[in-house]
Amino acid sequence: MKKVSFLVLMLLIAMSLFNCSQVMDFGADASESGDTKAEFPTVPQVYRVEADGKAYLLGSDGIWHLELSAVKAIDGGIWDRNSGRYWNSFYVNESGRIFEKVNLSKWVPVYGVYDGVDVATNGGQTYAVNAGGYVFKYISVGSTGWFTWIHQVPGEFLVKVDVDDQGNPWVVTKTGKVYFNRDNVWYKTNNEKLSAIDIGCGDGRVYISAHAQFVTGPRLYEYNPENGLFLNRGVEAHAIDVDKTGTVWTTWAYFMAGSLHYQKKGTLEWILDTSAGFQNVDLGA
Repeated sequence: MKKVSFLVLMLLIAMSLFNCSQVMDFGADASESGDTKAEFPTVPQVYRVEADGKAYLLGSDGIWHLELSAVKAIDGGIWDRNSGRYWNSFYVNESGRIFEKVNLSKWVPVYGVYDGVDVATNGGQTYAVNAGGYVFKYISVGSTGWFTWIHQVPGEFLVKVDVDDQGNPWVVTKTGKVYFNRDNVWYKTNNEKLSAIDIGCGDGRVYISAHAQFVTGPRLYEYNPENGLFLNRGVEAHAIDVDKTGTVWTTWAYFMAGSLHYQKKGTLEWILDTSAGFQNVDLGA
């Protein structure tokens, strides 16, 4: 009996040591994982630009932090933990030069476009529009790159650009028309009754802010790929964008002009961000 009890006791001790070693190993793995990825954000790089050109970055603490000055347009990248990919953020300064934020730390100039008016990045691709109404594609070289000429929208003057999740550029013309490019072919959307002023792509969706006849102020419209039409979402919108979590961001230009509002994915409520003030003129996410 004593011999059996001794064997049982030794077995229990061995099992206890095995379980402890397993927990300790798991803890070490988790710590190493946290250490290697702690420098990267777990939220998208969401920016807002005020009328004076100051750009603020939304921190993981939910607070807007001053990031840049003299900004004309901006778009935010993201670190995707699942795929291990990172898309750098880009901005256009007030003189038209374009800069790229490399490794979440340093803003460096990008060459090829020196009179930029808008820039957008998503789906591993980045595009810019210049003051001449042309669109350019970013070509990565080493830690940065440059913008190069691509096939243009025939007979159109472009003023806005965004990029969908597949890396396809969507553009707004000076007259409010909307086009997108797929496999180097430009397609015009069916928005004849709307005059678009901004466009936002993300999370598989495309939105425009647009004026419509007999409607006060610009409104938010969502693109329906099934019929090619834009559906009125029933809210005011001026500058718009969609971050990588599916949150839709808008500024208002008529009622509560300059205020910032957002709608989280899967919800119906639009939330006013009271901490953002009433001077917002551009968004990047």
